Amino acid sequence: MNIADKKVRNIIESYFDRELHPQLLEQLETRLLHGGEWLFQQGDAADSLYFLVRGRLQVWIKADDAGGPLRLLGEIAAGESVGEVGLISGEPRSAGIQAIRDSLLIRIDRRAFESLAERDPTLVIKLAGNVVKLLQRSTSMNTPAASSLKTITLLPLSGDVKIKQFCEEFAHELAAQASVVHVSPETLSAQGAPVTQLRDGEDLPDRLKDWLSDLEDQHEFVLYRCPAGNSSWSRFAVRQADIVIMVADADSNPDDVAWEPELLSIQGTTIGRRALFLLQRNRGAIHNTSRWLKHRNFNFHLHIQSGLASDVQRAVRVIAGKAIGLVFGAGRSTWSGRDRCLQGTGGGRYRNRLGRRDQHRCHHGCGSCSRLVA
Repeated sequence: MNIADKKVRNIIESYFDRELHPQLLEQLETRLLHGGEWLFQQGDAADSLYFLVRGRLQVWIKADDAGGPLRLLGEIAAGESVGEVGLISGEPRSAGIQAIRDSLLIRIDRRAFESLAERDPTLVIKLAGNVVKLLQRSTSMNTPAASSLKTITLLPLSGDVKIKQFCEEFAHELAAQASVVHVSPETLSAQGAPVTQLRDGEDLPDRLKDWLSDLEDQHEFVLYRCPAGNSSWSRFAVRQADIVIMVADADSNPDDVAWEPELLSIQGTTIGRRALFLLQRNRGAIHNTSRWLKHRNFNFHLHIQSGLASDVQRAVRVIAGKAIGLVFGAGRSTWSGRDRCLQGTGGGRYRNRLGRRDQHRCHHGCGSCSRLVA
């Protein structure tokens, strides 16, 4: 990406509330991170200010100084900044920043900023003002734990007709509930993409990545549609995802999906949320849940009755952040509408879509109802 790109200019000019000086443009550097890669670790020297042009980052802190578990503080979305506190204070980084998916950042180092500030001292005042806003937001009780999802990858685990039908229904319902653009190798040409033909095994060019990033700015969601299998498009799509939704038929054998572990373990693959939608013939007789969850790491899973429109609508509400649940004290939940166990059998612990882990006792007898109620 050209660092003089209009998008970059808009982000930085909005941050400093002024038109960019040509000298500042010359000082900008680009940094590309893949999923799972760290921008910096807690305790590193604070020598730069970063602006996220595309992608998504997570903010992590250590629970203690003795190598305890990391705690997720929140997320950074495209257009936001990171690193201003350390740039002003000179203190080591107070938190670590990790890329969820492929992310492009613009960097201004301390020396370049100080040189520019000598010519325009108001830049320092503006930087300090933005730090104050960040501190106010971080101490607010209303601060969300994460920004809403933007990029969704829909990954069928087989070419079964029932799974294909559900994917079509899900895409159609998502479009009915939100502004969404569906992207697949078959739609690129009609959508005016700069690259319309992809060869298996080749990396996607930057101009296509930039075009897809622009789609994120124009729509509430970008839905990446994938075929079953470890194709170059699927590998790219899972690297762009805030959430990967894998769709499987509960009646099929989980061990038959030999390509799935390879696809999801490729270096640079998203560390974002992963969900399993398990299609059931009859959700009143849920089966095979534990077999599908064994040796897999999902943040949550939902059971979907094939051909039931209300289940498709519920799944979309969960992903779009429009699901509603009511939980009273002592860990007992009250369900809106019909009582339904979303997760079937096999353990009462789940991760919700923001990545937080909760546990409660089910009062329906299945031991694993989810609080993600539509």
